[in-house]
Amino acid sequence: MGMLIDDNLQFQFELIRRRLKNSITDSNILRWLENFDNISDQHFALEILTLVEYITSYEMLECYSKSFEHIFANIPANSQIFIHPLGNYTKSGTAMVYYAKKALAAHDPALSISFLPHYTEIKNLVDTSAQLNNPIFIFIDDIFGTGNTTIDYFQTYINPFITKVNNLTKPFYFVAIVAMEEAKNKIEKNIAHSCVVSNIVRSQAFSQTKLLFNDKDQAKKIRECCYSYGCKLYKHPLGFKNSQALIVFPYGTPNNTLPIIWADSNNTNWYPIFPRFFGSKLSHAKEIRNELSYWMALVKVFNINELLIRKKIDNKKCDFTNRQNFQLLALLKLIYEKSDFTVICQILGIFDNDLQDLLAFAIKKLYLTSNKQLTDKGFKLLSRIKKLADTQKTSFFAGKSLALKEINYRPVIFRGKSITN
Repeated sequence: MGMLIDDNLQFQFELIRRRLKNSITDSNILRWLENFDNISDQHFALEILTLVEYITSYEMLECYSKSFEHIFANIPANSQIFIHPLGNYTKSGTAMVYYAKKALAAHDPALSISFLPHYTEIKNLVDTSAQLNNPIFIFIDDIFGTGNTTIDYFQTYINPFITKVNNLTKPFYFVAIVAMEEAKNKIEKNIAHSCVVSNIVRSQAFSQTKLLFNDKDQAKKIRECCYSYGCKLYKHPLGFKNSQALIVFPYGTPNNTLPIIWADSNNTNWYPIFPRFFGSKLSHAKEIRNELSYWMALVKVFNINELLIRKKIDNKKCDFTNRQNFQLLALLKLIYEKSDFTVICQILGIFDNDLQDLLAFAIKKLYLTSNKQLTDKGFKLLSRIKKLADTQKTSFFAGKSLALKEINYRPVIFRGKSITN
């Protein structure tokens, strides 16, 4: 039996979407809820979803910037700063170099900052360390979930070399967008002279000391529900090494987060609401593009000239849509919904430089301001299409699929003969 969709539930969906920065749709939520066997479990799932945190690219930059600002305020002005992403290539730490460099762009350019992408470059510093002046080491990642991976990596690949660096300045700084409280404590306890810096520090979802839920008995039931489904999805039912995190990033979900959020198991046909794996991300993006294609169909049916290309074929004027205008409409819609630019790139299947070109085109057409906000012109165009979509499709919450309004078409001529009533 499915969950009854009433006004209260729709309002709850809206609140969840706002909290998650419109990174998901109502249809995503409904499809995810279908994973659960009964209405009680679906309500437990919704309670969990209301606690999930979606960290946008802007927030990631802000977190790194504040962390670096804190460190720079507490080190000698003439320090040489070395930044190393935790983990091997393709790991999340290396992806953080992009965000760290953008965050550092706002800081004093006179600072001596070097990135060391691979741990062997720290080994190379040993030979030249006599020339270093107050060397400061900063290790970066997106999340410290358990602390175990960070400790193992440091002890195995970093510690054998870093202790040989002359004039070494301590502490060693470990910077993450998010740090689970237990991970922070474990790192600082097990790595000598370490200091964890993070602007977002969180407790486990089902912590006994810091309750996220108003009622202990309710928390226990929700934990049992998450554990039961998690057992079918991942070897760590409550997240990697029992992390119990509720964190999502625009580029993907860490395995520290509860598996019911991100898991994609072929054996159980589980639908992840925030995919971790590439195939599921493509599936989510495809769903959103399908909705955008529906909007673009309305543009053509109702002759919204701003997004049509008019050409003459055999002396007849024909209207066409093109890829650029499809992407323009998608951009306006997703910006209105406050989607992260990283998410927009994923949905449209474009790179950052393509996005910059698209933004410049929208600004030139006066649909966006220079600050990348909708202008009145952009808002009116979007509102017009949205109104058409709302009018032409049947209610999703009535259990019917989105579709163009049925048109009762009867031919007036059949096989060359006129048809009369």
